[in-house]
Amino acid sequence: MGTPKYVQIAEVLQRRIAHGDYLSGALPGAPKLMQEFGISYMTTRQAMQKLIDDGTVIRAANGRLEVPGAPGKSPKLRVAYLHHSAISLADKWRNAISGAARKYGCSYQDVPFHYSDDTVVYETLDQNFDLIFFNISPLQPLLLEKLRRISDRVVSLFADLTRYGIRCFDGINIEAIGHLVEFLHRRGCRRIDFFTVEPSLTHPSPR
Repeated sequence: MGTPKYVQIAEVLQRRIAHGDYLSGALPGAPKLMQEFGISYMTTRQAMQKLIDDGTVIRAANGRLEVPGAPGKSPKLRVAYLHHSAISLADKWRNAISGAARKYGCSYQDVPFHYSDDTVVYETLDQNFDLIFFNISPLQPLLLEKLRRISDRVVSLFADLTRYGIRCFDGINIEAIGHLVEFLHRRGCRRIDFFTVEPSLTHPSPR
């Protein structure tokens, strides 16, 4: 016999929660889950009970199931990370932000986009997040102006925008790569076979 359907549903929801879904509010109700997965009400109830038994969710005072924040506390801040959709789930910045959010009982949401003018970028900036980390390139003038208007709620990763009043966490960027190559050249290195800062590339081919 295969894995029971309710266990499969519970595992899907656990993976979603681990990736940052549902932290800004309650889990979907039974009718939505029944429609999404094509399951019965009884199977939905069993999946929800498994999540409760595993400690993945708690039942709030209003009866809805919620992802718990810090022990004994409700979420303090709503945190989002705006990043390119190609980012790896193992990315160190993503894990640092989501890990810190969960540690302090905050909600966290991944917001991937495809290009800097993507509508999801503007829509996210208009939402009621308390803190938005972003890594957006290229940064067009209209978007920069929007970021400046909400500079108290945004933090730039890698790009130094402090001259616009936007806080920044610095990291390697294209300029840093140029400085690194120049440094290697001065040290006598005349050939670079392979160079990458891609975090998801864990097994580069031998050169």
